[in-house]
Amino acid sequence: MGVQDIAYIKNIQEAVVEVDSSTPTPSDVMTFSNGVQLKLKKVNFLRIQAVMNRFKYPEIPEYWDESRQRGIKNPDHPEYLRQKAEIDNARMWAVVDAIAALGTEVVFVPDSVPKLEDQNWIDECEFLGIPIVYDKPIARYLSWIKFVALTEMDDLNKLANEFGVVMGISGENVASAIEGFRSN
Repeated sequence: MGVQDIAYIKNIQEAVVEVDSSTPTPSDVMTFSNGVQLKLKKVNFLRIQAVMNRFKYPEIPEYWDESRQRGIKNPDHPEYLRQKAEIDNARMWAVVDAIAALGTEVVFVPDSVPKLEDQNWIDECEFLGIPIVYDKPIARYLSWIKFVALTEMDDLNKLANEFGVVMGISGENVASAIEGFRSN
């Protein structure tokens, strides 16, 4: 191996170290604005993909082009674009639900915050017309995460960002997805 080869390999190694040190690492436990602490755990990517696959786009509308004597697809049709935006929004919220339900576990709940097993938070949600499924543990847990543990938008941002790191998704992609949630 020549001197140039050694210098080249050293440059690659330094670049890898630089990339590794700039890549955020997830904290094992997240603390939210109300003091609730959740631990992140990996979720099988195929489960997330299966959730996303449930949301199909409608057929692209066509218009008749008299000069060509055939139908032409119009992906810029306003109604089609509106339906796609609705589907994208529903898909992303379903992914957030999957992340919250399958990718977290409770570490600590302060005394000031209702516990998962408490009935009062369920009564409050039902009073507000928010349906809670509490006969299935995973459904109850998801409802508790959404309506008790995550009290601020920053809590959702923190969950999505940290989970994105765990799943190997860039912070920019997570941020743009969350921005999509806010705008819808």
